[in-house]
Amino acid sequence: MFNKRSIMKLENLPNEIFIHCFEYLNASDIFYAFEQLNPRFYRLIRTIPLRLNFQDIHKSIFDRFCEKMIDYTEIQQQIYSLKLSNEQTHGQIQAFFMCFSLVQFTQLRSLTLIEIQEQNVEQLSSLLPLLTQLTCIRLIHSVDAYDLFRYLPKCKLNTLSSQEIIPLTKLSVKFCMLNDIYRILQDMPLLQCLHISRCLQHESISSIDIHCLRERVNHLKHLVMSDCIMIKTDNLMDVIAYMINLRSLTVFVDGNSDIINASRWQQLITYSLPHLAVFRFRFGIFDRNEIVQKYYDFQSDFWIKEHQWYTECLLDDQTKSFILTVPYLNNKQPMTLKCVRHFNMLVDPSKTFNNVTNLWLQGEEVMISNNFYFPHITSLIIASLPKLVDESDEQKFIIALRRTMDMSHLKHLKLPLGCQVRRSRILLEIFKQASRLISLDIFKCAIDMLKSNKQICRYTSEMIRKLQYHRCFQHCIHDVSFNVNLVREIFPNIEQLICKVQEPVECLLLLNNLPKLSRLSVVFLYKNDLSPFNAMKEELSKLKNICFYENIQQRHGIIKMVTFGFWVDRDNMTS
Repeated sequence: MFNKRSIMKLENLPNEIFIHCFEYLNASDIFYAFEQLNPRFYRLIRTIPLRLNFQDIHKSIFDRFCEKMIDYTEIQQQIYSLKLSNEQTHGQIQAFFMCFSLVQFTQLRSLTLIEIQEQNVEQLSSLLPLLTQLTCIRLIHSVDAYDLFRYLPKCKLNTLSSQEIIPLTKLSVKFCMLNDIYRILQDMPLLQCLHISRCLQHESISSIDIHCLRERVNHLKHLVMSDCIMIKTDNLMDVIAYMINLRSLTVFVDGNSDIINASRWQQLITYSLPHLAVFRFRFGIFDRNEIVQKYYDFQSDFWIKEHQWYTECLLDDQTKSFILTVPYLNNKQPMTLKCVRHFNMLVDPSKTFNNVTNLWLQGEEVMISNNFYFPHITSLIIASLPKLVDESDEQKFIIALRRTMDMSHLKHLKLPLGCQVRRSRILLEIFKQASRLISLDIFKCAIDMLKSNKQICRYTSEMIRKLQYHRCFQHCIHDVSFNVNLVREIFPNIEQLICKVQEPVECLLLLNNLPKLSRLSVVFLYKNDLSPFNAMKEELSKLKNICFYENIQQRHGIIKMVTFGFWVDRDNMTS
C-alpha cells in the first residue's frame, strides 16, 4: 500500500538544492517560474548568480525581462553569463544595447555574441575594455570578430611586470583565420579553453612567431579545432607541442594528407603532452587507398591498448574518405551513407554516431546504407527521393528510413524539390513518427501536395511553427510569387517565416494575416525606386518595440536583392 508519509513537498527541499538546480536554468525562466511562488523564492532568486540566454527567444520574453532588469537594477549585478544573438532574432543585440550598457553588469564573466553587426562592433569597442571581470568570450558567425580582440580589457601579468595581457581563460570563435588566432594567443597567456570552428590558414607563420607562443599557451587544458581546412600541419603541431598541460584535444581537419600521420601524433603526445587524456579527431582526404593505409597505422598498441582511442574508417569512391575517433562527436554526419565502414571489432558500431543530430540524406543512400544508425536526429534534410514506382516502393523507403534513424526526436525537416502529390504517403508517415516536428523547409511546388492531403494539413496546422519557403528554380530571380492565403490555410500557427516576396508591402500582409508570426526574414527585388520599401518600413516603425534589419545581398544589373526581417511581440505590438 502506498505510504502517504513518503510524499515530500518540493518546497521542503533546502535552499542549497534549489541553488544547484538554478545553475542549469535560464534567468528569465527562473523569475517567471519562481518569483511569484512565495516570499521565500522571491528573496532566494535575488541572491543567486544568474545565466541569461536570449538566443532564439520570443520577443515578449525578451522585452519583459529587460523591463524587469530596468525596474530592479540589482538583477543586473547577478548576471555572470550573457548570450545575445541577432540570428533569427533580428536587431536583438542593438535592442539590448539601447536598454543597457554592459558595464552595468559588474559581475559579467562570460559573454556570447552571435552574428554581430557593424554597429554592434562600434559599440563594443568602447565597452569591452571596461569589462574587467570578463574571462570568457564567444564570437559566433561574426565576420568582424577579430577586430574586437584588441578592445578586450587588459591587465599586468604580475606586479613585477610592465607587460599587459588579456586575462581571458575561455575563448570561442567561429569563422576565423588561424593566423589571427596564433597572433592573439600571444596576449592571452592565461587561456585554458580554446574552441575554434570553421577556420582556415592561407599562409604559414615563421618559426620565430611560433617560438613566441612557448610561454603563452602552457595554461591551455582544452583545445577544439572543428571543421578546419587548409591548415599548415607543421605550424599546428609545433604550436600544440607548447601546450604542455593539455588534457583534451579535438582536431577536425579536411584536405590535409600530411596531418594523418599516426607516428607523428604518437611522438607529439608522448614527448610534449604528458597530461593528455582525451584525443578526438576526424581527418578527410579524397585518396581512398591512402587513407586505408593510414587507418591501419592507428591500430597499434599505443592507440588501442595504452589509450583506448579507437578509430573508424569511412571509404567513399566519389567524395572524401575519413578516419575518425569513435564515438563521433560532431553533430553533423561526415559522410554519405554509401561509405564502406572499417572499424575495430572491440567497438559497437551501432553507437558510433549517437552524437549526430543533423542528417543529410539522398533517397538512394537510405535504401543501400551500410549499417548506419542515427538515434538522436533533430534535423533531417532529404535531398532527393529514390525512384519509386508504386506504394510498395514507398513502403520500402519508409522502412529503410526507420532503420536508419529514430524520428521521435526530429524537430526540423527539409523536403526535396521533386516531392510531388504521389509522395504524400512518405511525408504523412514522417509526421506520424516525428511528434516533436515544429520546423518545415519546402519548395513552392510542394505546397499543392500539402493542400490536397487533409491528414497532412491537420499535422501542419497543429505542429509547424517555423516555415522556410523556397522558389522552385533558384536561378529565376523573377519567380518570387507568394500566396499568403495558402500559407495561412496550411500553416495557421507559424511564428517564424523565411521566404521571398514580390513587393515589400507583402511583409505587412504576412504580419496581418498570420496571427502568431513574430519573426520574418524575406528577400525581394527592387530597382531604383525605394519608396515602396521605405513606406513599408515606416508602417512597421509605428509598431511597439519592433526590431528590424535590411541588407543588400546581390546585384543583377539595376536590380538589387534585399534581405529584410523583423522581430516583434505579437501580444504587445500596438502603442
